[in-house]
Amino acid sequence: SLPPSTSSLSSFPTMMPSSSCEDLPNYTYVFFFKEYTCSWFEEKKSRCNRRDNRYNKKVKDICKRSCGSCPTSPPTSEKTGKPSLVPSENPSKIVSSIPSGEPSKAPSDLPTKTLSSYPSLPPSTS
Repeated sequence: SLPPSTSSLSSFPTMMPSSSCEDLPNYTYVFFFKEYTCSWFEEKKSRCNRRDNRYNKKVKDICKRSCGSCPTSPPTSEKTGKPSLVPSENPSKIVSSIPSGEPSKAPSDLPTKTLSSYPSLPPSTS
């Protein structure tokens, strides 16, 4: 048997599946009685971080294509030999054996236990 019908419809459309990389059809963001569509956010990407309290989500999660926030392809188990262009959401726990070529910007949380084989420069007096 069919479920009983409801007397009222939802005032908001159902969200699309999270794996989709499309904008929510007919979505409008309301701000001071003015409505903005996903295509407006495409031209104003800096505003995509605004929260829409009707959906309890940021606009970038509703207008994924327009805001440029589509998920990337899932990771593979194959090594490419190239560094990632963006940080990983799940970084590996393995420490790289290849130095970065640049000094770190902050002191290390895990200093080495062995002494350096060469002395550091004396502090400047200026």
